[in-house]
Amino acid sequence: MKQPQHIPSRDLIRLHPWTLARARSASGYLRQVLSSLREAWLDHAAAAHRIQKLELRHGRANTKLLVELEDQKSILQSHYKRIVEAVTEMAAIGAVPGPMHQGIGFLPVVNNQRLAWLIVDLYDEATLAGWRWHGEPEDIKRPIADWEALLLTPTRR
Repeated sequence: MKQPQHIPSRDLIRLHPWTLARARSASGYLRQVLSSLREAWLDHAAAAHRIQKLELRHGRANTKLLVELEDQKSILQSHYKRIVEAVTEMAAIGAVPGPMHQGIGFLPVVNNQRLAWLIVDLYDEATLAGWRWHGEPEDIKRPIADWEALLLTPTRR
C-alpha cells in the first residue's frame, strides 16, 4: 500500500477565519481590492485578445506590427503583475478570490468548528452578499441574517 505523501507545513494553505463584525468593518477595503483585481483581470483579457488579433493577421509582418505586438505583450505582463499583486494582497488578509471578472471573493468563517464562506460581492450594496457552507454548490447563497442567527444559537456538546 502506498503511503500518503508528507506535505511540508510551508506548502499548506492556512485559513485565518474572519468574524462577521471584522468583515463588515473591512468591507470598504475588500471592495477596493476586488475592484482592483477585477479591473486588472479585464485589462489582461483585453490585452490578450489584442495580441491574438495581431498574431492572426494575414500577410507578412512589418515593423509597425512587430512593435505593436511587443508593446501589447509588455502591457499584458504589467496587467498580469497587477493581478498577482491583488491576489497576494487578498491572501495576506485571508481572503480568497472568486471569479475575477465578476468581482467576487470569499472570506473563511467558522461556526461550531464547521467551515463556511462569506461571499463578498463588488456589485452588492452591502458588499457581504451572503454565505455558504464549505463544499456546497456555488449557486447556494444564504442571507447574512441566517449566519447571524447561527452565531446566536448555542453550540451543542
